[in-house]
Amino acid sequence: MTEEIKGQPNRHPKNRSGEEMFEKLKEDGWNPQVCDAEYSYMPQDDEDASGYVARETFEERLMLPSEVLPLFPMTGISMNDDSMTAAGIHKGDILIMLCDNQPDDGKMVLAYIDGKYLVRFYFEDDEGNKWLLSKNEDVEPICINDKSNAILARIMRYICNAPTMKYHEAKQLTREAKNAVKKPKVASLEHAQWVIRQLGPDVEVMRDWFSFYRPLVQYHVIDDKDYHGFCKLIKDVLPDHQPQPKYDEMQRLDDGCFRKPVEEWTPVSSPLKSFNRFRAYRTKALQVITFLELGESHEDLTRPHGKTA
Repeated sequence: MTEEIKGQPNRHPKNRSGEEMFEKLKEDGWNPQVCDAEYSYMPQDDEDASGYVARETFEERLMLPSEVLPLFPMTGISMNDDSMTAAGIHKGDILIMLCDNQPDDGKMVLAYIDGKYLVRFYFEDDEGNKWLLSKNEDVEPICINDKSNAILARIMRYICNAPTMKYHEAKQLTREAKNAVKKPKVASLEHAQWVIRQLGPDVEVMRDWFSFYRPLVQYHVIDDKDYHGFCKLIKDVLPDHQPQPKYDEMQRLDDGCFRKPVEEWTPVSSPLKSFNRFRAYRTKALQVITFLELGESHEDLTRPHGKTA
C-alpha cells in the first residue's frame, strides 16, 4: 500500500519554510525526488480558524509505503556526493528529510555551509561547540557557529539504490550453479548386461532381483514399472540361472521407499518387515550401482589375478 505525503508541516520561525527550501534546493542543482506532494496547513491564529489548504504541485511523484513515512510533510533529495559512504549512504541514494533546525546529538542533518549543501551527523560537545561530522576518515569535521542558520532539516530515513553484482562474481556463481546440476545417470544396455553377468549369479532368492530392478530404472536402462522388460532382460542375459525374477513379485516389492532412488532408501518406509532383509537389499543395490557407474565393462575386474611367466 502506498500513499502520498500529507499532514501538517513542522516549521520554525528562524528557518525557511519547506516550500522555500525546496525551491532553493532546485535552484542550487540538488535533485529533489519527492514531488507532487500535497501540503495541508492549519494556521495557528484565529482569523483562519476554518482551516486553509495550501497546495503546491511539482513535476514528478514518488510513491512510498505508509510504513516508510509518518503522516507529516517531508521532502526527498538525492545524495549528491560520497561523503557518507561509511555510514551506508552512497551517491544517488534518496534522503527523506523533515524541515527542522533543532536536531539532537548524533542525528543526521542537511546543512548549508559556505554555499554548499552537506549531509552530516550533528554533535554538540561539552564546550557548546556545534559540529558536523562524517564517518568517512577523509572527510574533515566542520565546526559551525550558529546551528539554526546552518542546519536546514533532519534526515529521517534514506532509501538505498539497488545493489549491483560485478561481472566476475556473477560468472563465478553461475559456473558453480551449473557444476552443481547433476547430469542424469545413464548406463548403456551393453554395460548393464555386463553388470548382470557379474552379479546376477549370486542371487539365490527370487525377490533379491529387486536389488537390480531399481538401479537399472535409476540409470535409464529400463523404464519405470516395466517389470516385464526387466524380467526379459535377466532371462536374455542369464537364461539358465535359477531363480528367475517374476513380474508379480517385482511389482509387489516396488513400494514405499523402494519407489525412490537407492540412495534414499530408509527402513522407516520400507515394504519389508525385517530390517536385516532391508539392509541386504540396499547393500546389493548399492553394489549394482557401483558397477553401473564404471566407465565401461571391465571384464578384467572379475578375472582372477595369476602370476605371469
